Amino acid sequence: MPAPSLVDPEGPIPDTWFLGLSMSARVRREVVARLGLLPASWPAVAWTRPSGWHVTVAYLGRLEPGRPEVVLDRVTAAVAESLHGPARLSLGPPRWFGRALAMVAIADPGLVAVQARVAAAVADPGEVGDADVAGRRAWQPHVTLARRRRTSVGGLVDDVAATLDGAPIDWTPRAVTLFGSRAGTGPARYVAEACVPLARDTGS
Repeated sequence: MPAPSLVDPEGPIPDTWFLGLSMSARVRREVVARLGLLPASWPAVAWTRPSGWHVTVAYLGRLEPGRPEVVLDRVTAAVAESLHGPARLSLGPPRWFGRALAMVAIADPGLVAVQARVAAAVADPGEVGDADVAGRRAWQPHVTLARRRRTSVGGLVDDVAATLDGAPIDWTPRAVTLFGSRAGTGPARYVAEACVPLARDTGS
């Protein structure tokens, strides 16, 4: 399978880059519906844009010109070598990841294998990105819903857990997406620059 091309190679250069699994519209609508009006009642945290919800596969940092294409070549090869059937996620309860409030994502073994191979393929400091790959921890897939502005937000996890109560949300990602992150006022804006398909069948 040939590596995909950037959507807009002549467009603005992102501040940083990362690889992720973009949330499908169906799953996004379900999470939004479960959260309801809760975000408006918690102004002490900065809620992320639903359009940007994703699971990070590997952080790349800044990329020099020409390096996004190198990343896409490596990711395409890594997916072809490690993908053996559908790669699924199940979104579960919320918890804190540092200052980020996130839904834990349980990945099936097939997707764990893909993430490990992709992360290894791009973990080449000085040749790909500027992200520090020394001492990287095990993958902890999650979807960030909000970030703390102030320290005192006691009770938020319980409130989010209550609103999200119900069966886990199953999700089959369609692709590993190369995202560009652009800073500005409000939450960071993530732009899908290219996608490496995970399967021929349609994700949900």
